[in-house]
Amino acid sequence: MKTIFLHIGHGKTGTSATQKALMELQDTLKSRGILYPDHPSRKKALRGGTTSGNVTPELPDWFQRQILDVADACEDFGTLVFSSENMILRQNEFVDLVRARKNDLTFHFIVSVRDPIEMVQSHFNEAVKRGGYTGTILEIAERENHICHATNILNFCHSEGIRINLFNYSSHKMGISEKIMSVIDPEIRQDLALQSIRRQTVNRSLTGPELQLVRLVNHRLGNRAGSLTSTFLLSLFPSLSNRKTDLSPSVKQVVYEKLRGDVAYINQHLPAEERILY
Repeated sequence: MKTIFLHIGHGKTGTSATQKALMELQDTLKSRGILYPDHPSRKKALRGGTTSGNVTPELPDWFQRQILDVADACEDFGTLVFSSENMILRQNEFVDLVRARKNDLTFHFIVSVRDPIEMVQSHFNEAVKRGGYTGTILEIAERENHICHATNILNFCHSEGIRINLFNYSSHKMGISEKIMSVIDPEIRQDLALQSIRRQTVNRSLTGPELQLVRLVNHRLGNRAGSLTSTFLLSLFPSLSNRKTDLSPSVKQVVYEKLRGDVAYINQHLPAEERILY
């Protein structure tokens, strides 16, 4: 029976770095009977660009055509790996298909979450950096719900007897790719090729001054100009460290009250050292 690993997100939990690692280690994985199917974004990923893995959920019948059909047609590999942070947002499009095939395919989900306060900061940064955002961080906090998506897939996997690994990105940061690769191939830690993916920065956040600058450009000149400014800054300083500004108590309270129940549930499924501190 073939095994299908589904690394489904969430976004802003090191997914771009993990997808780059999967691309870099394609040949190593193939030599061990594991296929990470190719994707048109391969070259961009290998350059360190931001991609969404090797699945495009925006296309029609994506799960059937890009995952199940590929797995069914594959004769040379017993294990296949698919990754896209957008999959966790489209669970209603694949849970019935997984349920229907779980007796002839072994599914194994990999999910990462993040401290919700960090996630709000990251979403705000990304919205300014790439989305032309000029609003407040409070508005981002009011929409924060990534933990809820993780809760849903955990409930599904447990009810269907499907394996799932859950990680807290906030506990691992740049080591998250190694943790995920070790689930896919427990021997990968011994491979010298893994050394090249450790401590890589992919899709870094803007620093405080950069954030202020791009937000001003968004306001004065629009989304395209802001995005081009972000691209220029990131190419000029690709590894610049970023010290996040602490959120105000009122913004934190919005997040705490909204997600308290889901955080408590997620913490039940995380190791003690990875639990979200609330």
